[in-house]
Amino acid sequence: MNVFFNQESPYHGIQYKHVPPNFFNITMTYRSDSDVIIPYDKLELIDKITKEDEIWTWKEVQEKVSKKTKLVLQLVSNCYTESKREVYATELAKYINITVYGKCNKRDCNKECENEEIG
Repeated sequence: MNVFFNQESPYHGIQYKHVPPNFFNITMTYRSDSDVIIPYDKLELIDKITKEDEIWTWKEVQEKVSKKTKLVLQLVSNCYTESKREVYATELAKYINITVYGKCNKRDCNKECENEEIG
């Protein structure tokens, strides 16, 4: 069995031009059409096995949102992307405040910083 395993976007993935057709018989990626899906993260439905303390009430959601003072937090280390996401972020920043941390602007943000920024 040959498994195609990849967590990167197609641009950053390994090129498989020299692999024979039908070489892989199972795929394992973040894509929803993979045989085995391994997402970075996901939303899950609340069901009978969801723990009570994992469910936010509407009041809790409203309280969290009401404390927010910033609209966008960007944690980025790849400054020049093939998709040009930095161009979109720069354009968006003309209209709303974007808080940016990471290598691109030399502002480190550890887990404590993240939690503080997220609120």
